[in-house]
Amino acid sequence: REYRDRTRFPAISDMRMVAQSVKGAAELILNNDTHPSVEIDKVCTPGGITIKGINELHYAGR
Repeated sequence: REYRDRTRFPAISDMRMVAQSVKGAAELILNNDTHPSVEIDKVCTPGGITIKGINELHYAGR
């Protein structure tokens, strides 16, 4: 909600952006027949903010 308030994106746009991101990630894995970690390595800079965010999501889910 705070992000939406700052960016002025309506909630439906937020949901669509997330859904499209998940859809795109799934399509990469399915089309390339790869493990998710392979695709993650393609888009993340080692020690960068993206991999830090992914790691936080991963460990929060445990």
